[in-house]
Amino acid sequence: MQFAFENRGGALLLVCHLQSGETVDTTIVEMFNNNRIAGFVPFEYDSYSNEIRYKISTTMTVGNILSGVMSRNIILGIVKGIITAYSEIEQYMIGGKNIVSGWDFIFSDISSGETELICLPLKLFQDAKGTLYDTLIDFMEKVQCDYREDLMYFETIRSYLADRHNFSATSLLNYIEEERRRATQLNTAYLVRVRTNERIKINKSVFVLGKDARVVDYAITDNPAVSRTHAQIINKGSDYYLIDTNSTNSSYINNIMCTSYFETKLDNGCTIRLGNEELVFCQ
Repeated sequence: MQFAFENRGGALLLVCHLQSGETVDTTIVEMFNNNRIAGFVPFEYDSYSNEIRYKISTTMTVGNILSGVMSRNIILGIVKGIITAYSEIEQYMIGGKNIVSGWDFIFSDISSGETELICLPLKLFQDAKGTLYDTLIDFMEKVQCDYREDLMYFETIRSYLADRHNFSATSLLNYIEEERRRATQLNTAYLVRVRTNERIKINKSVFVLGKDARVVDYAITDNPAVSRTHAQIINKGSDYYLIDTNSTNSSYINNIMCTSYFETKLDNGCTIRLGNEELVFCQ
């Protein structure tokens, strides 16, 4: 078989062109047609063209993501997606042998962390190079964490994977879901831009402020005193910190200048000044 990304009618598809002698398992096709199986990219089989079309929402693969630093949210999302996919496919008695192996066949939304795998519904297809446990171990060994974040979650995942014989996918999945729920509940902090009274939700663990909308999470484009990437707000558990990223006009908390690349804790109601641009931190 051959895989290729194709844009058809405005829809982004991953198309698998089947070769002579490759036989589709119609039972698996029917299971996917009649059920939305969590953890997998939806697909349809066209017997006329002998191709399988996967309706992907992003071309961002885990292989792409692994080449850079990864946030807590994306790591949790990928681990959750992998566990969910393996667990779901076992419930439908399909088995992991029909999961296409390789990080370039796992797709992840880098904003939400939602992750989906590819199931290839072929008879006698056995491409999976490892068990769920082996896949998770390989992923954790390849990950480059964002060391600005609290890495307790990462060490906890590793502890769940420390013993193959006592590994419980259900326990690890429950932990990850609880961590993601907790992060959502804690992530209620926001900024108020004093000049416009705009409310800015801090919705990422590393939230970048500056004037270049292409590279920051909140862009202040109408104030020349603000640098391209002026400062970062870091979320660690229930605490938030400001880091000035060597800006031209400095960053201040309650009129005290921050040392560049040094974390300064933010308290509820404190005033942040980027150059002469004032914001109030609220939690």
